[in-house]
Amino acid sequence: FFFYLQYGLVYVNGKVPQKHIMRYPQFFASQEIIKRLENGGKSGIIFHTQGSGKTGLSAFSVRILNDYYAARFYYVVDRLDLLTQVSGEMSKRGLNVINVNSKAEFEKELNRPLSKNLAMNSIGEITVVNIQKFDDKMPVAKNDYDAKIQRIFFIDEAHRSYSITGEFFKNLMLVDVDAVYIAMTGTPLLSKKERSNLKFGDYIHKYFYDKSIADGYTLRIKKESIDTTARTEIKKNLDLEDAKADKKVVMESDDYIHALCKFIEKDFTYFRLTNADNTIGGMVVCCSNPQAKKIKAWFDDNSDLEAGLVISDEDIPSEMNKKIQIAFKETLKPDILIVHQMLTTGYDVNRLKKMYLLRNAKEHSLLQTISRVNRPYKSPMGKTYQYGYIVDFVDIEEEYDRTIEMYLKELEQDFDDNDDDNGTSLGGLVIGPDDINKRYLKAKKELDGMVDTSNLERFSQMLSYFNKDALLTIRRLLNNIKNCHTEFMLSRATEYAKQIDIEHIRKLISEVQHRIDFINLKSKPTDLMAVVTNKEIVDILYEFFK
Repeated sequence: FFFYLQYGLVYVNGKVPQKHIMRYPQFFASQEIIKRLENGGKSGIIFHTQGSGKTGLSAFSVRILNDYYAARFYYVVDRLDLLTQVSGEMSKRGLNVINVNSKAEFEKELNRPLSKNLAMNSIGEITVVNIQKFDDKMPVAKNDYDAKIQRIFFIDEAHRSYSITGEFFKNLMLVDVDAVYIAMTGTPLLSKKERSNLKFGDYIHKYFYDKSIADGYTLRIKKESIDTTARTEIKKNLDLEDAKADKKVVMESDDYIHALCKFIEKDFTYFRLTNADNTIGGMVVCCSNPQAKKIKAWFDDNSDLEAGLVISDEDIPSEMNKKIQIAFKETLKPDILIVHQMLTTGYDVNRLKKMYLLRNAKEHSLLQTISRVNRPYKSPMGKTYQYGYIVDFVDIEEEYDRTIEMYLKELEQDFDDNDDDNGTSLGGLVIGPDDINKRYLKAKKELDGMVDTSNLERFSQMLSYFNKDALLTIRRLLNNIKNCHTEFMLSRATEYAKQIDIEHIRKLISEVQHRIDFINLKSKPTDLMAVVTNKEIVDILYEFFK
């Protein structure tokens, strides 16, 4: 409790300042970091799923470890877009952030013995540096005057850019032989050639997405496969001279881009209309830079939706990428981001709720990419989202299943893969129409066992025989069926949706609600006793049942 009071509260500045309390996985991870260092360890991996707060954990750790060491802290990223994001997140949490833009600046920060920040409202100082600064001629840390400085490096996205035989990894680990290296990843490398724990040490703490979903930190993801109708619709709009053209040529052709973009525009507009929410954003993950540029041009010329392009290309200045990246996160524009390799990992935007996946991804890259849509989001209109959505153009299911099996083996000593009623087993990050249908059939079976719903008049009469608890159960089951219909429609699973007469279900819900309201009214006679005239009783009853 005292630990929480001293280290577990942080004020986060934003549009509305907030007080954040350390999450329990962050608490246990910080305890394990201390234990690792007190036992003489110098490195290790924090294996926490995407969206569970690894950047926040690093900020908390700066404050904690400052009381254990005369420490200098460094946060290492491998992309410029991540440097922008991490710097912003650290600054909002009250840290004095130093961005390193050259090797000379890094050498200066590496060998400065003391923090130069003296602000009373700061919780510490951290230097954010891009891994590309660690090239062939990196400086080596010095401890002038025998100063006992403990350098602590947080390695962001430790599943990338750190090949065990590469220069980046070697130079990073040799900058200071006495440094502490804490690697952060939600998807450690597990292949025979590259294993994260062979480079950065054993796992300090693990927290996988099944727990994160159950705790409400991240959402499950619904995969909407492009069905035969949609594929046919796109295909029939193609007018290619060479029917046997290379797949890449087809996907970058003007005809394909036109058909694809018409589909995305229609689908995303319908998605917003269905949710009655124009604040939600989308992302198109392209298979190449030329395809991304053509999609951007199509939306500019043909659509009312505003599209932003963020790709690594010599024709596009990094400042432009940075501006669009920040705008999408902090404002409601653009409506859709078009990307290729950028922003598919580490980019956290709560309003991003739908992704169009046009590019194949493997193993950790696949989980990182689809997890861009798994952040909880409550819109300005008050709508809370339970899912993120992936429109799958490339059939990821087989690769996803194989990847999840790899992580299950890595985690099997800590996690139980028994499915539960909440559907938060380790295999349950991505759900499709078949999963929704199972939930519908379960609710229908339970409802049929309680009451006959086929005839509305007979159903209404039977409700008078149920007590309030039973009526609440019937209402819950009917609402579950109604939600299944909505999810079928969002997933474009029209054949499944046809099983449900949604208008009939709405009428059944209305009848149940009327009966519940009547019981509630009867249980409060004192309210009616306070009414003076018959007219007032009639007015109250009419308004109540309206």
